[in-house]
Amino acid sequence: MSSRVIAPIVAGLLFTSPLYPQSAAFDTPRLGIVISKNSFEHHWGVTQMSAHGWAAVANLAGIPYDCLFLEEIAKDEKLKRYDLLIFGQCGYVADAVYQNFKNTLQDYLAAGGNVIVDGPLAVSDERARDRQHHDLDAVLGVEYAGFKGSSDFRIKIAHSTHYITRPFEAGQFATQHLANGLNILQFKQHGEALLVSSNERESYPFLSCSTSLKNRLVLVSDFSTWAGAASFFRNVQPQVFYANQLFNLMLRAVHWAIYGDRDAPFPAPQVSSANLTAIIRLDADGSSNLEAQIKTLNYLIDLAKETGVVPVYAWVSSGATKAGWQDLAPLGKKIEDLGGEIGTHSKYHRIDKNMNAERWEEELSGSIKEIEFNMSDYDYPIGKVEWFINPGNTIQMKDYEEVAKRFLFDKRHCRRVCPKACRQSD
Repeated sequence: MSSRVIAPIVAGLLFTSPLYPQSAAFDTPRLGIVISKNSFEHHWGVTQMSAHGWAAVANLAGIPYDCLFLEEIAKDEKLKRYDLLIFGQCGYVADAVYQNFKNTLQDYLAAGGNVIVDGPLAVSDERARDRQHHDLDAVLGVEYAGFKGSSDFRIKIAHSTHYITRPFEAGQFATQHLANGLNILQFKQHGEALLVSSNERESYPFLSCSTSLKNRLVLVSDFSTWAGAASFFRNVQPQVFYANQLFNLMLRAVHWAIYGDRDAPFPAPQVSSANLTAIIRLDADGSSNLEAQIKTLNYLIDLAKETGVVPVYAWVSSGATKAGWQDLAPLGKKIEDLGGEIGTHSKYHRIDKNMNAERWEEELSGSIKEIEFNMSDYDYPIGKVEWFINPGNTIQMKDYEEVAKRFLFDKRHCRRVCPKACRQSD
């Protein structure tokens, strides 16, 4: 994420204390975010949401990460390079992969690896048939309690003495009301539920942790799914009226899973260690409305001058052409001169599931050329447009290469961030 869109910026690299022994893993932590190809085939939306959510958590936690397929790690002998594996909504796993995966996971834990499991793990095969998964559950000491809850439920703090929940108060709500129930995971024994999903009459574990001599394990009952537990806002009911602390809790869960309960500083490079980091992201759907554009751009310019908080402003390029570049170009240049970025929201705002190579070229490359040419043609050059805000429907992971080969940064609708770091971050 570019430092030019963040204010204030404070170096966030925490140095280790000499009171604690240090290892190579301590100094250079790394985690792997794991999704299943079969889960993507059956429920691509939920699988993709989970991958996005955990990538965001890893970035917030300041831990470098790789994105992995479960099918590939089932035969991977080099998993020991990861201090933590996060399994995101890996509910569907092929029979041909299942046994190897169980053995690989068992070996990883025996070598001292740590694990976060989000959602049911390998409970169905590649044809969506239920499987007997007790042997895999036994490796982790977990059980799947089923789908529980409704829109009457919220996530709240059950215990505040653990590292993960220590900054919060017991009984404090951490989310708004959910849009639906959750797939509940729990430990069979020796685990502790730190967060629960509750309607004040019934409660189910949401985030539980367990510690053994070699491992730290965390179970999460659907962090980032259509239930909207992690949502900061919604356009549909139930609307959001309460502060959402779930990302803060998840990044502490990642830190705990890697480092344990530490009072001393540990390596976690952060974008900012300020009390508040503010970023304005604006997709200019109304690019053809010149009056609205001028009013909005001037507001953002004044805000940047007064506060130092600058925007990423993304035009629907055909709309901006209709409105008139002679008026928009100087304002766009002021945004960049103040440290912000001009990006694109596509050419026609028509990205959907029927995209092909020709349409990708028109919507993405066409918008880049249109913005760059017109800004320069009116003597307000801004260089290359490298920022993209996803328009229209959700772009599936299988099409990410169309975005990645054209842009350095892609901001999703619904709070998801997916730059090149979606594939690997260092």
